[in-house]
Amino acid sequence: MTWISQICLVVKSPETAARYMNAVIGVLFVPLTQLLVVPIQTTLVSHEIILPASVLVMMMITMAMLASLGGVSNFYIQYMKGPTNFLGRHMAFGFVPPFVMLSKDHISSAADVPRIAGTFIITSSIGYIGCYIFAISSFRLESRIRGLGKRVGDVECQAEQALVLSTKALSAKRVSQMSQLTIGMVTNDSFSSLDTCCSPPGGMDFFVRTPPLWIALLLLLTVGLPTYCATGYDMPFEALCFIFLWTGTVLFQRSLRTFKALSLYPRLKTTLVVICNPVLVTAALGTAYIWTKSAVTHQNVEAVLGTFKRHDDWAQIVTHIAQDHDPRLHIGAGDLATALLDAGIVSLGLKMFEYRAELWRSFATVLSTSLVAAVVAIFLNVALAHALGLAAAEALAFAARNVTIALGAPAVLHLGGSTTLMSTLVIFSGMVYQMAGDLVFARLAIPGHRPPPMAGGIQHAPRGGGVVMAETNSRRNNNDNNNNTATPSDGDAEDEKQGGGAGGHAAEQIRAESKIIAAGVTVGINAAAMGTSHLLERDSKATAYSALSMTMFGCITVGLTSIPTIAHTLQALVAR
Repeated sequence: MTWISQICLVVKSPETAARYMNAVIGVLFVPLTQLLVVPIQTTLVSHEIILPASVLVMMMITMAMLASLGGVSNFYIQYMKGPTNFLGRHMAFGFVPPFVMLSKDHISSAADVPRIAGTFIITSSIGYIGCYIFAISSFRLESRIRGLGKRVGDVECQAEQALVLSTKALSAKRVSQMSQLTIGMVTNDSFSSLDTCCSPPGGMDFFVRTPPLWIALLLLLTVGLPTYCATGYDMPFEALCFIFLWTGTVLFQRSLRTFKALSLYPRLKTTLVVICNPVLVTAALGTAYIWTKSAVTHQNVEAVLGTFKRHDDWAQIVTHIAQDHDPRLHIGAGDLATALLDAGIVSLGLKMFEYRAELWRSFATVLSTSLVAAVVAIFLNVALAHALGLAAAEALAFAARNVTIALGAPAVLHLGGSTTLMSTLVIFSGMVYQMAGDLVFARLAIPGHRPPPMAGGIQHAPRGGGVVMAETNSRRNNNDNNNNTATPSDGDAEDEKQGGGAGGHAAEQIRAESKIIAAGVTVGINAAAMGTSHLLERDSKATAYSALSMTMFGCITVGLTSIPTIAHTLQALVAR
C-alpha cells in the first residue's frame, strides 16, 4: 500500500478527525474570548481598576456554568472538553513572547544577578515546601471536619475500578481470541500485508505522524513569506515561524520520551527531556531569530522587538486601530500569543467546572493556603530581597514573584517595582517546574498523569491537540500482556486485600487525595499559569486545584498590594 493511501487512512480516522476538530474549535476560541475580554478590559482601565479581564471572564464563565440548569455538563463533555484540553496544553506558548522580550531590558548592575538568583532560589524553596506542607495538613483537617473518612471513593475512582475489574474478567476470553487472530495473521498472507499499512516505510512514517509540523511549514512558505516579501508586513511570517518552532520542539520532546534507544540510559533520557523544554527551546530559538533579524536589517534589538510585540493587551490594540484604522501598525506576532494566553486562562475556568465536585470538597484548603501564602510571600519575599542588597524596584518585584503575569504586572506597577524583573521571575518559576516537576512528583509518589482511557482492553494514546504522536506498538503489546496476565481470581484476591478494612481504605484514599490536592495547590501558587498548563498537558488530576489556587493567590495578592497601608509599608521596607 502506497504512502498516499496511508495518509488517506490517517485523515479518515475518527480519532484524527476529532483531534483536528478540537484544534480548530480551540483556535476559534481565541478570537471569541477577546470579544468578552476587550470590552471588559476597556471598562476596567477607564475606572482605573488593576485587574486583568481574562481572569474575570474565567471566573464569570465558571460561575455561569455552575449556576445554569441541567445539560451544561453533557454539552461541555461532548463539545468543549477536547478544545479546552487543546488550549490548556498549548497555553505555555503564550509565555514565549514575554521570554523573548527580556532582551529589550537589561539589569542595571551585574552584581545584582547573583543576588536575584539567590533570592529566587530561597523564596522558591520556602514557597514550594511551605505551601505543600500547609495544604496537605489543611486538607486532612478539612476531611476530618467534614467527615470525609466515612465517604466511599468518588464516582470517578469507582468507574475506573469497575472498568479494570471488567477488563480482568474478560482477559481469559481475550487471550484465546487474540491467540487465534495471531495464528491467522502468521499463516495468512493477506493479514501479513497489514504491517505495511500500519507502518509506512522510512521517513514516511514520521511524515504521517507529524502533520501539524508540515502544515505550519507549508503555511510559512506559501502565506507568511510571500506576504512579507510583497508588503513588508512581518507579522504573518513571524507568527507562523514561531508556531513552526513550537510544534517542532513539542514533537521533538515527546519523541524523546518514546525513543527506544534512550530507554537503556534512563538518566540521559531524563536529562534530555528536561533540557528540551518547549518553552525554553522555542524562546531560545526565537531570541536567536530576533538578534539575527536585527543584524540583517541593521536595526537595534529594541526596534525589532517593538514590531514583534506592540502592546500589552488587546484592549489597547483595538483602541489604537479604532483611531488610525491601520492594523499593521498595532498587531505583531507577540500580540497573537497574548490572545492565546488569554484564551488559555479562560479555558481553565471550564476545567474548574469539570472538577467542580472535587474543588468543593477542598475549597477551604485552597482558600486558606492561598491566603496565607499571599500574605507571607508579599512581606517575606520583599524583605529577603532587600536584605540581600537589591534595589527598591528589584526588591518590590519579588512581591509578585510567583503570580501569573496577567495579575502580577499591575500589582508590581502599582508598588513601583520592576515589571520586567517580575515577568522574568514568573517565567523562570514556571519553567523550573515544567523541567523538574515530573521528577518531584515521582519522588513524592504523586500521580503526575491520569491513566489513559481503556476500551476493550486496548490502551489508547492520549490526545495532544494535534501534535501528540501515537503510542508505539511495543508499548501497546506490553500493556496487553500485562492485562492478560491477570485472571478473575487475581482480581478477587486484590479486592479482598484492598477491602480488608473499610476505615483503612478510606484513610488511605484521603492520604492519596491530600497529596494530589497539595501538589496542585503548590504548583498553582508557585508556578502559576505555566505550571498549570504543564499539569493539563500531563492530564493530571491536580490541574483544577492548580487553576483555582493560581487565581485565588493572584487575586489576593493584587487585593493586598492595592491597599494603601500595605503598599506604603512595602515601600518603606525597601527604603530603609
